[in-house]
Amino acid sequence: MAMSFGFLIEEGSPVIWRGLMVMQALEKLMRQVYWDDIDYLIVDTPPGTGDTHLTLIQNLPINGVVLVTTPQKAALEVTKRGAKMYKKLNIPIIGLVENMSTVICPSCSTNIKVFGSDTEKLVKDINIEILESFPLNESTAEACDKVYKCKAAHVQIDFSINSLRKMSDNRILNATKMNGIEGKTPFLIGVAGGTASGKSTVCKRIMEKLGQVEVDSKQRQVVCISQDSFYRELTPSEIARAEKGQFNFDHPDAFNDTLIKDTLTDILAGKMVQIPIYDYRHHSLKKDEVLTIYPADVVLFEGILVFYFPEVRKLFHMKLFVDTDSDTRLARRVPRDIIERGRDLDQVLNQYMNFVKPAFEEFCSPTKKFADVIIPRGADNHVAIDLIVQHIREILTNRPTRNSEERALAASKLLNASPCQSPSKRGLVGNDGVFKRPH
Repeated sequence: MAMSFGFLIEEGSPVIWRGLMVMQALEKLMRQVYWDDIDYLIVDTPPGTGDTHLTLIQNLPINGVVLVTTPQKAALEVTKRGAKMYKKLNIPIIGLVENMSTVICPSCSTNIKVFGSDTEKLVKDINIEILESFPLNESTAEACDKVYKCKAAHVQIDFSINSLRKMSDNRILNATKMNGIEGKTPFLIGVAGGTASGKSTVCKRIMEKLGQVEVDSKQRQVVCISQDSFYRELTPSEIARAEKGQFNFDHPDAFNDTLIKDTLTDILAGKMVQIPIYDYRHHSLKKDEVLTIYPADVVLFEGILVFYFPEVRKLFHMKLFVDTDSDTRLARRVPRDIIERGRDLDQVLNQYMNFVKPAFEEFCSPTKKFADVIIPRGADNHVAIDLIVQHIREILTNRPTRNSEERALAASKLLNASPCQSPSKRGLVGNDGVFKRPH
């Protein structure tokens, strides 16, 4: 499938866009087009190192770049600057495609090099390979002008996908950073509170009010993760105790705090992550199942002890504490553990009195002092939830715009260019106010 703004304007109409207008158009192409289930997203960009390229780099996980050029010196110089930009940002360059590499003689079909061998010098200089060279001939030109599928002599169109697949085996998949500049940083919100206080329900209400529940997981701007996914693996003896209700799952030692920190750090770096899925009935992580979390604008992380570990706590941009009466929490926990987790009543009550209640008072309740916002009554507090939702909407849509001078100056430092060539690596905002880089 293909999408272009050329489809939306009258044929022959001029498109006169300045930098911010270009960025707004790209934002619409990226976020407001239904791309369906695709294997490759190939973006055809203009030459150079301008607004278009850096906006794409900041907002999409670029797996690789194919450089396309003609063999004239002026075109090769622009291509070289682009290659250096991608290398500086650690984005893999798949290779180079040379258009109009030769002219085919209409009489003898000999390939004639009109512009010399400067392309070979370029690929050697920047250490990439030529994927394909297309000659200039009449049949190719006519086919392209008529938007035909071109299978003219000397032209093999199927090179591209095969080359992409070949290169992905040893270059693209080895890239460790998303976009080379660690992707965009989401706004990370911690949601703490006692057992059955309504943390998950609060997060669900926020997702519902923002219209994110029915959105495909790959397209969501707001995602939610549970701390329960980070329970550590238990030893056989600990599992035996857990089956009798004699293991304290509310103690900090029950969690893999290192994995929590590493996962949230990766999320803040704009990376796609995979987290375990916890099996409450068998007190273990599911061996063959993981939950994939795609880069998003806002990430909710909820759990009883999300503020307990200092190295984790300092990662949050906002901290919420769901404060619910202990009797209400017990009344919620009993039927939940019996119906959803297969426990019996005596086991639930004994575990609550011996482990859950003391652990809440010792480890969870004291972390309330770290909260930026306390939500009494949990999900029943519609006013508090509406205020939080409004704040998240502002994060998604009303980030302040940096002026063009700041953008140009930051770009000149990034690309070692003059202060008029390209946008900033950080702080880019579209015309709609959507913040593109770290908070």
